[in-house]
Amino acid sequence: MSKKVTVVASFLVLAGFFTFSASADPIFSQGPVDGGIAIVSDFGFLEQELDSFVLDPGGAMVTDVHWWGAYGGDPDPTSSDEFTIRFFEESETASGVPFPLGTYLYEFITSSADRTATAMTTPGYGAHDGGVVYEYMFFLPAPISLDGDTNYYLSIVNDTESLWGWLQGEDPGGGHWYRVGDPAYTGSWTPSTIGGGFAFELTGAPIPEPATLLILGGLGAGLAGARKLRKKS
Repeated sequence: MSKKVTVVASFLVLAGFFTFSASADPIFSQGPVDGGIAIVSDFGFLEQELDSFVLDPGGAMVTDVHWWGAYGGDPDPTSSDEFTIRFFEESETASGVPFPLGTYLYEFITSSADRTATAMTTPGYGAHDGGVVYEYMFFLPAPISLDGDTNYYLSIVNDTESLWGWLQGEDPGGGHWYRVGDPAYTGSWTPSTIGGGFAFELTGAPIPEPATLLILGGLGAGLAGARKLRKKS
């Protein structure tokens, strides 16, 4: 962890013009499928879902999470959401498998995620709204640092009385994992291929690879030397 912090600190010092607030580009994107299925991920119905992702080399600072989903049953989905967003690392004992539920890397619980109705629909959901798909966005309280070329896992679970489902993503061949139980359950995840991966997007600022940091370091040293020469003259 200390190595990660050192790299990030070097990046911020040597390339301060790369600000997180200025970056609006996705660092990982698995877009929604119009007409795709939505799989229940709702504490109110004792089921939670999780999907994997890998960032580009160098990694990134993640500032916000976007995802898509739909509702079914009563009450009307205009009622409040309460999402639990968790990031997991890969298990230390098995490649390609997330850590058990009780050992997440980061957790965020929010009832204030932005929610916008889209023109997309999903079958079998939304008894009161025609299966409308909603887009959600949540800004993290502070950026989180994730490595590149590393298996991570994202879990998004709502807590409603109206049966919320996470929408299928653009990678239908990819699998995901699920757990049946309450949010405090610490058991392992079960793999599933139903519906493939989920629709979500991570936004933030890429972290340069070590070679890029060396170049930036050289530029920083050169600029410092130039300032000294100007002062002497």
